[in-house]
Amino acid sequence: REIADYQVARAHHHLVSTLGIAEGLADSSVYLLDPAVGTGTYLIAACDFLVKYHTDNHEPRSVAVQRALDALLTRFVGFEVLPSAFIICHLHLTRHLHSLGTDPGDKRLRVYLTNSLTGWDKNGGPHGFTLFPELEEELRDAAVAKQSDPILVVLGNPPWFGYSTAETEEERKMMAEWSKESTTTWGLRKHRLNDLYVRFWRIAIHRITTLTQRGVVSFI
Repeated sequence: REIADYQVARAHHHLVSTLGIAEGLADSSVYLLDPAVGTGTYLIAACDFLVKYHTDNHEPRSVAVQRALDALLTRFVGFEVLPSAFIICHLHLTRHLHSLGTDPGDKRLRVYLTNSLTGWDKNGGPHGFTLFPELEEELRDAAVAKQSDPILVVLGNPPWFGYSTAETEEERKMMAEWSKESTTTWGLRKHRLNDLYVRFWRIAIHRITTLTQRGVVSFI
């Protein structure tokens, strides 16, 4: 939790000092993504950061908590591919909001069951599961975050596995750009460039350089 708190604070620092966004994570234009959200540690850290930020600015606690809830409903986003972690994340976030004295009610927190490594190309990626309409809606909502939301901060704790490999054409095409440059420009071997952790970095960099064109990436 301490590491997550630090990464969130450091991302806020760079939003303010490097990108010139005076309110940092508290600015309504700043979208944050954890592409491997797990059980929600980083989103909870971001939520608590906002509460402290606004109370330190002498806003009433009830207002500060409402601002944090609004962020989780609109611009703080999480992706998770494991159904069990996805469910636990929603549970943890809802319980944490209750502990702060608020409740999302029937509004949906922006944590989606989706594969973070695919679906960034508007012309490719998964098209839904025809047997499960709810999952089709989940994929459509996640695609909004992947392709449209102006995400400025990507942070979290992605998985790693040195012997993994890119399984889709979309991933292979994206990783080929890095493999080519690593070999021809830097003289590096591409050994283990397909590690899950490296692929998450590739997606984060793609998100910032291609879609938003500025931002902060922070992975442990």
